[in-house]
Amino acid sequence: MLDDNQCHHDTAKRMLDFAAVATPWHRRLWRLGTVLELSELLEAVSARALGALAESSVKYLGDVLAKRIQRDPGMGSPAERGQLIKHVNRTMQADGHDWVALNMLSQESRPVYLSRWASHLRSAETGCEPTARAIVSHILDEGYSAEATHKWLTYQVKYNKTAMQLSDLCDEAQALLNRPKVRFTVLVPLVACPPLPEDRPASWLSSSQTADWLSSWFPAAPGIRQAGGLVLEIDPGTSTRLSRQ
Repeated sequence: MLDDNQCHHDTAKRMLDFAAVATPWHRRLWRLGTVLELSELLEAVSARALGALAESSVKYLGDVLAKRIQRDPGMGSPAERGQLIKHVNRTMQADGHDWVALNMLSQESRPVYLSRWASHLRSAETGCEPTARAIVSHILDEGYSAEATHKWLTYQVKYNKTAMQLSDLCDEAQALLNRPKVRFTVLVPLVACPPLPEDRPASWLSSSQTADWLSSWFPAAPGIRQAGGLVLEIDPGTSTRLSRQ
């Protein structure tokens, strides 16, 4: 549970707003987090090399990103942010020196972004709105759904009996993001199945393959009537994907 600091409570309330499905559109997040936006710039440079984007589009994205990096403590110390901005402001070539350097610095920032915010919050005051936006957008950009993020924040802010400051919440969030991901494989039996080609994706199972899958994983379960199945992989808190195994 957060301490009695009013600014911390206002920031937490805004974080819950950003993660709530029912939040009105004008109060939602409408931008990527800084780390993911940096990856977008690298993709834009590659797209420009293929002729899919104009130079003016890439330059606009870089100009906006440079200003954002400058005021984002999650991207490191002022000196580290200055180094990032130096690369961003140059005319990059796909897989060139500046592109590779930015890509490396971006990957280094991912596992420590919220930890840097925690250090900053322990030594300086920051506006509630930009702080909430930075924290929640980074969590969502890392693959957590809005629903899972809202549930996690609700527990930490309202029900966790351990007293914490906003900086502690950032450290907890970073620890959550750095945990190894657990993926579940789920079979969805189908009562009807469309005709499938011989070279169909491995996620689509025939009736006999579905029966074999069920008997292998649940040998004691009674058989069910089915015309096939679809195997899905689910990352808790993130998206569902078709199994490729």
